[in-house]
Amino acid sequence: MKKLKTSVRWASLFTLTILFSMCSLAQKSPYKSVEGKAADASIEITYNSPSMRGREIFGGLVAYDKVWRAGANMATTFTTDKDITVGGEKLSAGTYALFFVPSKGDWTVIFNSNHGRSGSSVEGLTLAEYDKENKSTDVLRVKASPKKASQSKEQLTYTITNDGFTMEWANVALPVAID
Repeated sequence: MKKLKTSVRWASLFTLTILFSMCSLAQKSPYKSVEGKAADASIEITYNSPSMRGREIFGGLVAYDKVWRAGANMATTFTTDKDITVGGEKLSAGTYALFFVPSKGDWTVIFNSNHGRSGSSVEGLTLAEYDKENKSTDVLRVKASPKKASQSKEQLTYTITNDGFTMEWANVALPVAID
């Protein structure tokens, strides 16, 4: 009986340790999903939402002129149920990995057909490095102009409106037009 109690205690301790670790990790960059209509298409963006936690974000944690997974952990996904026009270019209905290349000027927005991947596989690459293995699966690249956010956002957030979607984090808002 004593061995059984010891085994149960160890199993309980192990389980609690695993659960605590999972909860701690989940809280740093929680999974989020936003759905809405843009240009009569149903749009869904799924992502892990990191927090600023006192860090400099753009030009710091997220380097300028390098590919960023547009979230944390897995690559952010963008799904549309209808063909749409993004930044004046056609994007067919489907699910895509969404990447950004932040810069001090206009940003590059990339829709890539390889959407089931870890974001770390492209994070921090220059476009030239990214293109060596990923350009063939890019479906669309457009430019978007960042704006100063009306208020600083602690957590990365996406919103969808009839005119497109906006990524907001720290003091940056990046609207992407959809027609």
